This record gives sequence, structure tokens and C-alpha cells, in this order.
Amino acid sequence: MRLLRGLLLVGLGVSLAFALMFAVLPLKWAFGSRPWGVAVCAVLAAAFAVLAWRAPSLRASAAVLSSMTLAMIASAALAVGLGAGIASPLLAFLPLMLAGAAGMVSRRATLAMAGAHAALLLALALADAAGAFGPSAALPLVVQRLAVQLGLLVAALFIGLLMRRSIDRSLARAMARELRFAGLLAVAADWYWEMDAQ
Repeated sequence: MRLLRGLLLVGLGVSLAFALMFAVLPLKWAFGSRPWGVAVCAVLAAAFAVLAWRAPSLRASAAVLSSMTLAMIASAALAVGLGAGIASPLLAFLPLMLAGAAGMVSRRATLAMAGAHAALLLALALADAAGAFGPSAALPLVVQRLAVQLGLLVAALFIGLLMRRSIDRSLARAMARELRFAGLLAVAADWYWEMDAQ
């Protein structure tokens, strides 16, 4: 439960940091996008806060999948709303969350989240190449940006799945030790009663 709450609190902290960045720093964004960035990050931070507060009553996998879905929607909204498309640095937040979430959800759910993020990246790259975010970027530049984002995703997926495998092995070893201890305890109890009977 502490791991889940920690992941949600990190999401809350990062969302608040981005909201503060949009509100305070003199960034050059499209007209009207500063309030949009603050609003999206504030809503995401509120969602993370509610999930962290309700964490004890939620199933870990449901909370993680909900937070990943919300973060993906917010990242896409910011990438589109700020006119950055595939070049948005906010998209790098999702692979980091994926790496942390992989230890709390099934392998299938981890791969599904990675697939959804890859589809989002591909859609943003296609829109960027078509000029949806201003003048169309040169195709080699769009491909390079897509490759960087996909590289981050693959690295995070690899790290997350390795972490999941390590957790599964540790749990299996702990279960085996518990069974051995229970067996030894049963033998010791039998020996005690036999000695007591004599």
C-alpha cells in the first residue's frame, strides 16, 4: 500500500511542479496556453491527490491503471494544447510512471499501457508531420522525436518488467521460506509432544 501511495504522491508532486512551472516561468507558448497548462496540471494533481487519499480502499491495480490513464490524457491534452506535439517534454513523464507502475499491475496490463502510450506517440507524430501544430515539421525531425520518445518508452518498459520479475521472485522465495518454517515448526511441535509424553 505504501508503494502505491508513494507512486500517487510522486504523480501529485510532478503535476503540481508542472502547474507551478506553467504559472510562474516565462515560457513561450501559444496564446492562451499558459492557463490551459496550469488548469490541466491542476486537475491531474487533484486526481492524484484523490487517488492517494483513497488508496487504502482501492485495489492497487485499479488505482494504477486509473492514474496512468489520467496522466496519458493530460499529457496528450498538454501536447496538443501547447502546440508542441511529439516534441512535448511532458510525454517523458508517462514512461517514468510506467516503470514504477509495472511492479503493481500484471504484465498484460503493463504491456497494454505501453501499447496505448506508443499509439498516442504515433498519433502525435502523424499530426505533427501533417502540420496540426503549426507549420509541418520536417519528416526526419518528426521521426527523430518519435524515436526518442519510443526509446524512453522501451527503456521504461524493460526496467518495469525487470522490476516486476524481481518482485515476483522475491515473493516466491519468501513464500518458500514461510512454508519451510511452518514445516520445521510442525516437526518441533511433534517432537515436543513426544518428549512430553515420555
